Amino acid sequence: RVLPASFLADSKASESVSAHIVGPERGAMWRFLRETRGDRFLREVWCNTRALETTPELDDPSLGNRDTLVALGTRAALATPILVFDQSGYVVNALRGLINEGLLGACLTGLMVLLFLRDLRSALIVVATIVGVLAASRFGAGSHSTCTSNCSPKLITPLPEEATYRSSAYHYVVNYTSAWKVRTQDANGITLGTRVGFVQIAGTSGGQADQALQSTVSGLPSANYQDVTLVATLKGAHLADQDGVGAVYSANFLGSSQTATKVRFAVIAATRGGVTVVVLAVNPADPKNSPNGLPEGQQIDYLCTEFGWS
Repeated sequence: RVLPASFLADSKASESVSAHIVGPERGAMWRFLRETRGDRFLREVWCNTRALETTPELDDPSLGNRDTLVALGTRAALATPILVFDQSGYVVNALRGLINEGLLGACLTGLMVLLFLRDLRSALIVVATIVGVLAASRFGAGSHSTCTSNCSPKLITPLPEEATYRSSAYHYVVNYTSAWKVRTQDANGITLGTRVGFVQIAGTSGGQADQALQSTVSGLPSANYQDVTLVATLKGAHLADQDGVGAVYSANFLGSSQTATKVRFAVIAATRGGVTVVVLAVNPADPKNSPNGLPEGQQIDYLCTEFGWS
C-alpha cells in the first residue's frame, strides 16, 4: 500500500511503521513532487522558504491520482497557512523527560536533607524551591493550545506569488516576490523597493564582472553614500548557474531627510554571452542578527538563484 503524504510528513511516522518502509516511501513522494512541481519547488522546500502542504490530493493513496495536484497550481496550494515537517514530538518528549527528572531530583534532594540534617522543614523548603522553579519554567511563558495530531513546530504564512521582469535590451529575466514593488524600470534594468530597502538590477554590453562591481561602487553618489567600507567578499557569488563576483560594503546613507542611516549593501556581478549584469541590494545594517548585516540576504540570494540568462 502507499502511505499518505500527511503520514510521511510526520516525524513520528517511523514509530508506528518500519523505517524500511517509511524511507523509500518518502523518497518516492519526493520524486513525485519533483516531477509534478519541479526543481524550484523542491529547492524552496529544502531551503525552508516554502513549506510542503499535505493536501487531500497528495494524500490520495493512488499515485496515479496524484497528478491532479498539478491542476491546483502554486497559488491554490499555498492559499492557506500550511505546516512544515513535524519535529515537535522530539521537543515535547525532551521537555517531558526534563520535568520528570527534575521532580525526581527534587524528591531525592529532599530525602538527603531529611536523612542527614533530620530537619523536615529544610527538606520541604528544598523540595518546594525545586518544584517552584520547574513550574515557573513550564508555565511562565504563557499558555499554548496543546497539539494532539500531526503537529508542527510552527505555522508559516504562504509565500506571495512570483513576479517577473524581462530586459528587452539584454534578454535576461529576474524573478522576484510580488511583495516587492517596482520603483523604476526600462529596457536595461529594474529597481525594486523591498520590505526594508531596495534592489537594483542593471545590464550592460561587454565588460568584466569584477570591473563592473568596482565601477558600481565607485559610481554611487557621494552625497548619499558616505564612508563606504568593504566588509567582506562574497564567496560563491553567482547569477543563476553563472559564477560571478560579489562583495558587501557598509556605509552611511543620507536620504531626503538628510539623516544618516547605517546601511549594508551587496554588489553581485556576472558576465555571460557578452552581457554583464550587476545586482545592487541595500538594507539597513543589522550585523548582529543577519549574515553580512543584510536582513534580506536570503531573499536576495533567492533572486540571484532564480535569475535567468537569455
